[in-house]
Amino acid sequence: MNLIVLERKSDNAQSASDLLKKYAQNKNCNECFSVSFLEDMNCRGDEYRVEIKEKEIFVYANTAVGFNAAVGYLIRHQETEIKNQTVTFESDFRAVYFANHFYNYYHSAPAEELCEYLESLALWGQSALCLWFDMHHFEAISTPDAEQMLQKMICLFKKAKSLGMKTVLTHL
Repeated sequence: MNLIVLERKSDNAQSASDLLKKYAQNKNCNECFSVSFLEDMNCRGDEYRVEIKEKEIFVYANTAVGFNAAVGYLIRHQETEIKNQTVTFESDFRAVYFANHFYNYYHSAPAEELCEYLESLALWGQSALCLWFDMHHFEAISTPDAEQMLQKMICLFKKAKSLGMKTVLTHL
């Protein structure tokens, strides 16, 4: 099944529309479905609703996180069966913590790679990104290594914000 964005009637759906275009596997148009993103103030928190009417899929949500999670559902099920459904999350705060210290993956990986991972998390409904700035690694905040880490963290926070996520900074 091919998923083609037909219309976006909510600013909250911008990142969802972009993610659908980026990750949907459109092979041929034997079975094309148009996707419309519509804001629904009746959706609580990050709740989303998917409705199928003939060859159209309507995605209703009230937040960017809800729209992104709905797109994740569409992408994961485009090869099987997309059904009418409403998804409500148990909590509005579903955070991921990137332990970006001690030279682990989050500390060492390129920002671009981590930004793609953030997109993947957004497609599962992740609503917040937490980062740790650990001064144990740096002699001062003005050192080149500290500046480089701060720039990486700023890049990750900007990406998270563009996906509708909240951001949390912790430090020592």
